[in-house]
Amino acid sequence: MKKLRLLLFVLLSVFLTLVLVDSKKVKADMFPKATAKIEIIGVDKPYKFEILVKRGIIVDEYLESRVDNYYDDEFPFEFFKSYVDEDGYVSRTLYSGGAPATLRKEGEHRYLVGYYSAPDEFKIILLFEDDVVITSKVVKRRMFESKMTFDLTGVDLSSSKSGVGVVTEDIPYVPIISKFIIRVVLTILVELGILALFSYRSKRSFMLVGISNLVTQSLLTLFMFIAHYTWMSYFGALIILIIGEFFVFLAEMIFYGLKLKEHKKGRAVLYGFVANLATLLLSIFTIAFI
Repeated sequence: MKKLRLLLFVLLSVFLTLVLVDSKKVKADMFPKATAKIEIIGVDKPYKFEILVKRGIIVDEYLESRVDNYYDDEFPFEFFKSYVDEDGYVSRTLYSGGAPATLRKEGEHRYLVGYYSAPDEFKIILLFEDDVVITSKVVKRRMFESKMTFDLTGVDLSSSKSGVGVVTEDIPYVPIISKFIIRVVLTILVELGILALFSYRSKRSFMLVGISNLVTQSLLTLFMFIAHYTWMSYFGALIILIIGEFFVFLAEMIFYGLKLKEHKKGRAVLYGFVANLATLLLSIFTIAFI
């Protein structure tokens, strides 16, 4: 039991250290911001890139001050000041409302829609030197850190057109599924290893813990991944992890106390606490892996 007490002490110490460190980070920068990286394909002549959104509440006298975060020093102010498309969409740089919108060029035909936050719904507009205007259909961003392509291959760019081209958002299904499996399997192995440290040896005990963890960790990981990829990146995953583990702690401690019969009930409950604390710490340390 001395080894178990030492293990518990170490886990609690690490947990408290992480809580203190994370609290300082949260104060420094409360929440991550959604972004969208957009690549233009099939265009071989100069243009100005902009995002269109539904108009926010902006006083016209402040419009000129909002162009400082545009990627190009020569923002087509006069054009976008009066431009409204057929669906009521306007320049995000000028009319997004709230904090000034940031648009940065990251390479040839590659743009980052950033701070304050990439909009959930928008259109892409390209303004060419001969006053030709090309706009996309309405784009609905699904990923928190989105990567998109706007493919205009085969589109006649000699005259203005709306709702053309193909916008595709990259959904990394293979990495998501592989990371999901790795996290669940690793968590189960850790909890089974701790079960052995608690002197459990029967096949029934290992099957019971393995199956219960397969269920609880699969559900927890699913919600963590949803939060990470669609809500608030690592911060969202961390929030779900802490909230979810609270319920997993309670459920598994009660379940093991009732079902793990190889040793006394107290040991089973303590095992549930230590095992979940260990996997919680492991998840916090490896959350960047998601």
